[in-house]
Amino acid sequence: MLTVMARHNGTILRSPRDTPAARPARMARASAVVASLGGLLLPAAAAMAQAANAVAPPEPGPVRGGFPIWVAYVAMLALTAAVLAVGLLPSKRGHQD
Repeated sequence: MLTVMARHNGTILRSPRDTPAARPARMARASAVVASLGGLLLPAAAAMAQAANAVAPPEPGPVRGGFPIWVAYVAMLALTAAVLAVGLLPSKRGHQD
């Protein structure tokens, strides 16, 4: 339970922070908190409004004119073999080693 610490112009002050000089600082702090919360929540409200009115994306049509998948696998195998062959070639160093 809070006890009465002092009286100021008929107002009961429950703590030293309740003094009239401390009130503007607390109000400024409270305003800053409210403004920062509003700044964080305003974009969220706009995003929720957009999500509520969202239109479904169009369905993609069938893919035509592509090459078979086995061609890609053969190309990958050929490139891998070429890289391994170059990596396994012996180096041709001279007699100066």
